[in-house]
Amino acid sequence: MTGEQSYYSYWGKARKEGDEGDPYHLLPYHCLDVAAVADVWWENCSSIRRAFLTSSGTSVEQTLKPVDISLQEIPPSCNSLLAGLCSVADWLGSNSDEGAFEFLSDQLSLDDYYKQRLSVAKKTANL
Repeated sequence: MTGEQSYYSYWGKARKEGDEGDPYHLLPYHCLDVAAVADVWWENCSSIRRAFLTSSGTSVEQTLKPVDISLQEIPPSCNSLLAGLCSVADWLGSNSDEGAFEFLSDQLSLDDYYKQRLSVAKKTANL
């Protein structure tokens, strides 16, 4: 990895002063930790998928379809179930205990990192 990507310039979490290990966890990795939790939870829990579809009255394809908006536009309102899923995924994806989403400040391919973290996410979410 060349390190030229600007998103490697930001950290998502930092260790408390005096704690051992990498001093920070890069922001793209934290985002991917959270996405991995949401991914395995969605894929392995039919009740979550069913709840989304029931509450929104849409198909899975419509639920996951990206919204084409610019940064200047106000985003559409968020389904409260989606907000809840994201909040819990962030909470679980923030677990930096040993064997969980440990801090990493080295630059890896984002695809490789994400694939590695899917198994951690599955363990973390008890799936």
